[in-house]
Amino acid sequence: MAGDVPWAVLSAGVNHEKFLPQVEIAMQNGASGVIAGRSLWKDCISLDRDIQRQRLQSVAVPRLREIQAVVRHSRQKAA
Repeated sequence: MAGDVPWAVLSAGVNHEKFLPQVEIAMQNGASGVIAGRSLWKDCISLDRDIQRQRLQSVAVPRLREIQAVVRHSRQKAA
């Protein structure tokens, strides 16, 4: 429906487990990429900066890598 207009799927605050399949479906249907916010970092928020930093490294970074893998895989299939 978007034709040649680039578009991206937005996480819209869903959890990571729900967002990954949405990314795959979107990429298979012509998305240019993703905009991932809360699906990456919402479980990392803490008033303690050290805890927050640790959670960003141990939770958000692996989630980002998973999203990147889905995007990469989808692009390879499309090529």
